Amino acid sequence: MLIVRSYDTCSVIRTKINNLLGKDNTKPENAIPGQFKKNGEPKPYTKKQFADDCGTSTRVLDTFMKAKKIMGGAESAIYPEAYRFFEKKRIFEGKPKSTGRKKTEDE
Repeated sequence: MLIVRSYDTCSVIRTKINNLLGKDNTKPENAIPGQFKKNGEPKPYTKKQFADDCGTSTRVLDTFMKAKKIMGGAESAIYPEAYRFFEKKRIFEGKPKSTGRKKTEDE
């Protein structure tokens, strides 16, 4: 297993998951790459699809999302996988590192 250092807290990852799966999941940037509906619109991520892409179940995702505090859920199997998912997404979209990420890297 490859160990990847995480520069985002669990609460930041939960926010990113909520943004991906929430009300705005019809935005093009929240679509599943390369998957389209019959009418040509991009398919939005679902809980099931996101959990599958992270190699876990929706039950694990739900437990992680219900956790509280800044690092609540850090022991969850989905935390490092979701971090990797969003880091790959950031790189794919060509977005820069966040200010918080840069600060954490410097520490």
